[in-house]
Amino acid sequence: MSIQVTSVYTNTKEHNTKFRTGHGQSFLITNLQSGKKILFDIGTKGEDVLFNMNLLGIHPDEIDLIVFSHGHYDHTRGLESFLKVRKKEITIIGHPNIIEPKKVKFKKWFFNVKIDIGFPKLKSSLKKKIKFLFQTEFYAITDNIFLSGEIITRNEKDGTEDRLIHYNGKKWEKDPLVDDQSLIIETDKGLVIICGCCHAGLLNTLKHISQTFENKNIFAVIGGTHMLKFNENELEHISKVLVEKYKKPILYLNHCTGNFAFDYLQQKLGKETVKPFHTGYNLSF
Repeated sequence: MSIQVTSVYTNTKEHNTKFRTGHGQSFLITNLQSGKKILFDIGTKGEDVLFNMNLLGIHPDEIDLIVFSHGHYDHTRGLESFLKVRKKEITIIGHPNIIEPKKVKFKKWFFNVKIDIGFPKLKSSLKKKIKFLFQTEFYAITDNIFLSGEIITRNEKDGTEDRLIHYNGKKWEKDPLVDDQSLIIETDKGLVIICGCCHAGLLNTLKHISQTFENKNIFAVIGGTHMLKFNENELEHISKVLVEKYKKPILYLNHCTGNFAFDYLQQKLGKETVKPFHTGYNLSF
């Protein structure tokens, strides 16, 4: 079965392309045999996502399903513009916490500032077009595309931060981002993992998935890995585990991976192993 993964929207692009970019993430997963199309995340600026979809020859009504990696704005805010153009209902799969209140806090001068970074607030007319299917456990979307489920065991460093907070129903606190999930595609070459931000941590995510798919090699990882604040020692550890435990999967990285992390991993693992995945790029498996 042939699956194509396309970057519809992310932070970067090649200079000679017309694609629009921004801080965010959106992938199109297409079954080239059946034609089934899944959007994994939907970016920040809906008009830019729709512009890129048009360049790719895709109309919102052709999308069969939306899956969200987590609830942050840079993966969900494009939904409003998408729903305005789409004429029919669509199912959205994700963790129930994708719609909980989320904010980022920081100091500006002498003030403590909190800014909403959560799921978009939609008008009732747009909400009627959505059917939510909330999942916390491993879930089969198709016969070869899966959602990881919650990645609770995090013995390795993850991508949570003190400044990223959520409302737990009683108070605001540091967000453990239990809603962070990744997609898994089972291919002839092995498992292909697609990460929105990988707030659960890359190594934690790989371990969780490898335990679910015993005796299956991980062929590639695509997407954001939230290693913006990882230091050299932490990246050295990651590169070592990738080689020794996972037989050096190909890394197609973008979004929140961070330039330092990308350059370090590429230097350690090689340009044939660590590659960028810009807006408009696609891979077939």
